[in-house]
Amino acid sequence: MSTVLEEGRIKSNHPKNRFYKAKTYNGAIPFYSEWITSETKTGSSERFLGHLVLLFDVWKKHKFITMKKALFVLSITSLLFISCSETEIKQEPKTPTQEELKTIENSSLYTEILLIEPKILEPSKTSFVGIEDLYSYSKTIKKGMGSDIDSINKKGMSLKEPLKKLINNNMAFNRKLWAKELGDALWENDIDVSISGKHNEVVTFTGGLFASNRNIKDFELKLIDKMRELRFKRSQYKWFDGADEMTYYDISSKKDDELF
Repeated sequence: MSTVLEEGRIKSNHPKNRFYKAKTYNGAIPFYSEWITSETKTGSSERFLGHLVLLFDVWKKHKFITMKKALFVLSITSLLFISCSETEIKQEPKTPTQEELKTIENSSLYTEILLIEPKILEPSKTSFVGIEDLYSYSKTIKKGMGSDIDSINKKGMSLKEPLKKLINNNMAFNRKLWAKELGDALWENDIDVSISGKHNEVVTFTGGLFASNRNIKDFELKLIDKMRELRFKRSQYKWFDGADEMTYYDISSKKDDELF
């Protein structure tokens, strides 16, 4: 607020430190420059508008500034009010409700299902589907099957069996590919990796390293999670090719026609 020096004169916080003649209003007159420097910073639109009304009321009763000056002040403060209002809007973004977030999530899920649908129903006959894609498809379809939105639930259920067929048709090749890549990586360590079985479900490791039972156990522990993911049913260890004895582990994994 401005400080009253004497009746009819107040000192403003204006940077030029000017004095303005005016009659007092309830003991003091809140000069417009102080409203701009203090009240607009609060971001209170209602209080700011109230002060504009007060300015006009004071002018109407006491004529302490000319109409021209009053209109100038009103124009400046109006522009500041608009600026402050825009700032308030930017600083207070609307927070989505739980219902809105759920709607967005359901819409995204349905779109994702529609995108993978042709890949499940009409897979390429010239290339296989990798383990990462099969896992991703399963995750999406399971979400769809568990949705409480009828259209999403039905779409997910309709793709369950086609996806199981797709997984079943591609797991054997995924196991073969993994065994080849691992064998190439272990070649320098004199370890051979081979697969067998009707559906490539048995993997055999051969190398002098496996003359030690401790080495066999450590090797198995390092690879068990990946072998289970690829749905191998057995892993075998020989310390040389043609050995009569071998160490093997039965692996508990899903069937090839199950979702991930």
